[in-house]
Amino acid sequence: MAWVREIYAKDITITIKQLGDGGFGLVYEAKWMDRKVAAKKLIIRSEDNAELNKELQNLWLLRHESIVELYGKTTIGTDLYLIMEYADCGSLHYYLHKEKSRLENMSYLALHNLMFQCARAVEYLHNRNPTVLHRDLKPNNLLLFEDYRILKICDFGTVREIASKMSSTVGTPAYIAPEVLEGKKYTEKCDVYSFGITLWEVMSRKKPFHHLENPNALAFNNLSTKGERPKLDAIKDYKNKKIIQVLVEQCWNQNPDRRPTMQKLSHDFSFYDFNTIPLPRTSEEDYKYRTNN
Repeated sequence: MAWVREIYAKDITITIKQLGDGGFGLVYEAKWMDRKVAAKKLIIRSEDNAELNKELQNLWLLRHESIVELYGKTTIGTDLYLIMEYADCGSLHYYLHKEKSRLENMSYLALHNLMFQCARAVEYLHNRNPTVLHRDLKPNNLLLFEDYRILKICDFGTVREIASKMSSTVGTPAYIAPEVLEGKKYTEKCDVYSFGITLWEVMSRKKPFHHLENPNALAFNNLSTKGERPKLDAIKDYKNKKIIQVLVEQCWNQNPDRRPTMQKLSHDFSFYDFNTIPLPRTSEEDYKYRTNN
């Protein structure tokens, strides 16, 4: 059994700068020795410690270039903190909806590359034995690094659920697969559904169900009873728009068995052979900001 590293409280300095308020606690900027890190203060009950420790041990074993690294845990006073890798460029959500001037100068290829990194990370999780489900895949849980070039996933639903004692429905309604919303048995294909919604959001630069008055509340009913989805036409007119629309539609199919695997999606994003049309690969040039889009 691999045990999560215990970090001495004296080696951690937590600043007052709050980075976020995740579903299981507050996230602060901190310093561990000479390294800038993110410190996530968990909201837990003492009786949940054993279960939480088990999940943290599982997270500790995950090592992938596109998964945010867990450095260890520490207790300061009576509070438990997870010490994680610091994302210098914030979340993909912030990038999509708050950094619009910067985003407008990012090429399609660069966005494609970010989603390829996401697909590879989730493929890694699904290939673990036993399979690891994320269960809360969305732009808020996709963090950006190195001048917005590198994407890493964070905030796994299992730890979130235990830490905050949420219901069995983990995540944000607009991104949750219908079978999960309806309380049915689900598999790793629930992550594929969430990936499809996220891919649509990246390529449309709009929030899912943005046309509804209350997206989260109404999406619950629409997804579980009517099978409503965001509008495919909202995807911007990139040269590969039709291929992206096909991928998105496959991912959010109402029937989980008809959704592609993350292994297939990861392959498709590295070299998509739908109708023998390859998607272009990215290079350094695709990340350079241009004066004109």
